[in-house]
Amino acid sequence: MKCKKCGAKLDRKADVCPSCNAKVEKIGYFNFIKRREQRYEETQQLLAKSYVSEEQLSSAEVKEQGGIKAVYKGECKRLMRIAALKIALFALVMAGSIAVIIIRQYTSLMSKVSDTLTTVILLVAFIAIFGMLALLYDTAYYLARCARLNKKGEGVAKINFGKPPVAVSGGKLYDIILDFNCPKCATAATMHIEQVDDMFVAVCDYDRTHMLKIEAVEILEAVRGTQTPTDKVD
Repeated sequence: MKCKKCGAKLDRKADVCPSCNAKVEKIGYFNFIKRREQRYEETQQLLAKSYVSEEQLSSAEVKEQGGIKAVYKGECKRLMRIAALKIALFALVMAGSIAVIIIRQYTSLMSKVSDTLTTVILLVAFIAIFGMLALLYDTAYYLARCARLNKKGEGVAKINFGKPPVAVSGGKLYDIILDFNCPKCATAATMHIEQVDDMFVAVCDYDRTHMLKIEAVEILEAVRGTQTPTDKVD
């Protein structure tokens, strides 16, 4: 949930925006039409964040030094092993769900189960299959991109939509976040990082015409200057 005036993130219980003090419009739980309109607006805002036009990019200024923060996540090899275990678990759950459907349809092992319970079991099995398939694809893609960065030895990439870019340096993985607000907005509007080909762009969460180009070299310098703890930080 975001403020319609400045774009700042809001707590759902907030009455006023902590950034610009604008009054927050409250929507009743049973006001389904308004809630649906709000969800539609939020979805459109998320979809709009996935695209940067060439015209917008050409007019974007280059960001000044500083304001980029690298958050240490852990050793690449350890994180990739965890991701591989997740893939195995997702595949196991999906295989189990398929087995349940096959047993119900082609054997008599579940013949004594009531029709209602059978329907529930099959519904859960189908949901588990599609849910695990989505998680399997997402985790496998993340694992492959991280492995590619680690093989290069050093690099930055935007892997998941809605999540910060990741950087790899010296076998360690980092999340890259922005530690500054939009310099072009009158209020304290936050910014996020998007990737266009090999270029990174800081985009204002309130006004997408406010953009700043970020050099990959600057991101890697922020990573190199980060002191990494011996233990993983979540």
